[in-house]
Amino acid sequence: MREDLSTDPTPSSNTLLEKPAQTFTMVPGPAFEAREILFSIHAWIERSDSKASILAAVFVAALAAELTTLEHLVRWLRAGSLRWIVLIPACVSLVAVLAAGALAAASIYPRLGPRYQYRQGLLSPGDLVYFGRLRKIPPEEIASGLERAVAEETMVYHFAEQIHMNSNIAWRKQQQLQWAIRALAVGAMVAVVGFVVWISLR
Repeated sequence: MREDLSTDPTPSSNTLLEKPAQTFTMVPGPAFEAREILFSIHAWIERSDSKASILAAVFVAALAAELTTLEHLVRWLRAGSLRWIVLIPACVSLVAVLAAGALAAASIYPRLGPRYQYRQGLLSPGDLVYFGRLRKIPPEEIASGLERAVAEETMVYHFAEQIHMNSNIAWRKQQQLQWAIRALAVGAMVAVVGFVVWISLR
């Protein structure tokens, strides 16, 4: 007699009695939300630096064009007394381009904050988040500070302080980029005026 090795599709009583696996949903706390806000501000700062890098490339190209134009203008000015008028918009345009480059460089320049000296004792808000302060705090103090902040639910204050500091940095970078773009626009418009004057005097 051949044994039937097929499995019974009917679930066993043990299978029916098994409880579904429990799932836990973590409700984000204030510290978690504060950390996410800080990360979003860091993303804004990174975008500002990317824009400034593009603007710096435009500045290099504009500066090269300005210097080449001035070199040709100096030779051209020797041929007539009234042609020096073209030099005025050319110089104004060059100054505007240089101002744009300085503003773009200022927006990229790292801002490390005021000098910090660690004093033994309780940590101040922001000390457990900012790398510029963490590097001066002993590892054991960092560990104990983290344990206290988590137990007392005060980690949010460390994030809040850095949210305030980094939002100011992001705002300042965006402002400097705005002024750099405006300076480039002014330089371009003045250069067009100079070109028109040059065409009229040829």
